[in-house]
Amino acid sequence: MQNKIIDETLILNVISGSTSAQKQFVEIAGKIIFGALSSFHQFDQEDKNDLFQTIFLKLFDDNMRRIKMWNKKSKFSTYLYMITTNSALDFLNSKYFKQKLMSNSAIDTDSIGLIGKKNESELIINKITIDMCKDKLRPIEKDIIELYYNAGYKEKDIAEKLNISINTISSIKNRAIKKIKKDIMQEFR
Repeated sequence: MQNKIIDETLILNVISGSTSAQKQFVEIAGKIIFGALSSFHQFDQEDKNDLFQTIFLKLFDDNMRRIKMWNKKSKFSTYLYMITTNSALDFLNSKYFKQKLMSNSAIDTDSIGLIGKKNESELIINKITIDMCKDKLRPIEKDIIELYYNAGYKEKDIAEKLNISINTISSIKNRAIKKIKKDIMQEFR
């Protein structure tokens, strides 16, 4: 089966009111949204389902205003991914989620570490973005990025673990980040 994408033609048909186009849109967009939400380990399935519904309500609310706001210079999947990420981050910052998390007896310590940090949104966006782009990195760059962003190691710890100087680790990490940024910038051109 060929992978289906959301292209300009499909969007125009959705906006014009075609029910078959809307069904196809929901099917494809649903996979993108759940894929993006899978990066948020803090959410249980109920939270993900609620966010899924919220995102579709945002898309179709106000005469499909959000769908119409799509900039055709980028892929719709990227636009949808950003809407999903922003909705998830808003939910993470909500009082409801924090209260739910604190009242849960089996609190996820990783989640607590995110709450209250000034740059929590930036950290999550960085992690998701890096996960999307790291396939284009060399193996050593992937390893360092994985250890630094996903495993939470400091550069010093990575240097000891890989038996490489800390300066080399820092240099490789910074070069990998530049590649990722370049890849992201190309996506939006």
